[in-house]
Amino acid sequence: MRRASVTGRVARTLKRRRTGPSGDAAVLDRADPDASDAVVRRDEVDRLLAGLTPRQRVAVVLRYLLDQDDQEIAQALGCSSATVRSHLSQARAALRLSAHTLTERS
Repeated sequence: MRRASVTGRVARTLKRRRTGPSGDAAVLDRADPDASDAVVRRDEVDRLLAGLTPRQRVAVVLRYLLDQDDQEIAQALGCSSATVRSHLSQARAALRLSAHTLTERS
């Protein structure tokens, strides 16, 4: 019964979203932005982060993506704030070195 209810609700939502074909040349000729640059940057970041130790990677993600402070990261990692700062410092140094090596190869 629940599945039928959900399926019916989804079908009604999709019906409402359908639109007719557009005859507007401005809409048809509009180019979508190229997403390849974003994909390349994301791939580079993934490769750079993969070169870090697991604790360094967690510290970097918590600091720069989740905007947590040293104390919050220390609690998550089960270490002191000084250790977090050390992990972040070493991670930034490794990322700079890896990024520099990556740009030299290009």
